[in-house]
Amino acid sequence: MKAPLTQKVPRKAAGFSALELLIVVAMISVLTGFAFIQIARARQLMIRANAANQTGGIFGESAPRLSASSSVDHGPDGASFHP
Repeated sequence: MKAPLTQKVPRKAAGFSALELLIVVAMISVLTGFAFIQIARARQLMIRANAANQTGGIFGESAPRLSASSSVDHGPDGASFHP
């Protein structure tokens, strides 16, 4: 038997469940973790570039350019070596 049109059907309570809030907090935590990794990587590259520029200025050489995807380090003489 169908409910009459005038009778209200009980609805779900407004708000978020604990599971939904937990999922949102987990997603934010993962994204924050990725952001911190990228910030640390950029900071390390900035430190390397600064040190290379300072060293290049002492020896009168231009410092090698560092890229985010580069895994090769360059010495003061421009020779590359792998750690």
